[in-house]
Amino acid sequence: MTKITWTDRDGKERTYRPSEEIGRYIRALGIDNAAEFFLKYGGGPFYVSRGTPSNAVYKMFGPETASNMFREFGNGQVGRVPLANEFLIPLYASRGLSIVEIGRRLRVADETVRHHLWSKEKKFDRRLKVARRMKEYGTWFIEAADGERAA
Repeated sequence: MTKITWTDRDGKERTYRPSEEIGRYIRALGIDNAAEFFLKYGGGPFYVSRGTPSNAVYKMFGPETASNMFREFGNGQVGRVPLANEFLIPLYASRGLSIVEIGRRLRVADETVRHHLWSKEKKFDRRLKVARRMKEYGTWFIEAADGERAA
């Protein structure tokens, strides 16, 4: 999965590039259902079966979503469902939840939430600065950034 996009509370499009493991759940369940699924089953093993009424996904989201899950993962135990905090934190932040609310919902400290949000923002800012400087100064900037002396 390359990237997913959703609209935040201000109407802006937000983009996230999930890992392949998390992307499989998002493909099968959709963004909102995957978030709910990660909150309920994250960290534990999960068994996927055909869309029968006793199936947990069938009970939570209905027969169509249960069959999507079956198609994505097949029959049997999926393994451990990821906690997916790196997906849930920016999703909830873009929906307007405060740092403390996100921490409570995910059962993590507010410092952890800040770290996830700050590190993603910092990484984006660093890439943007490098791109601007490359445009302004040319390719020698990359060599200088790698620790070599610029001529």
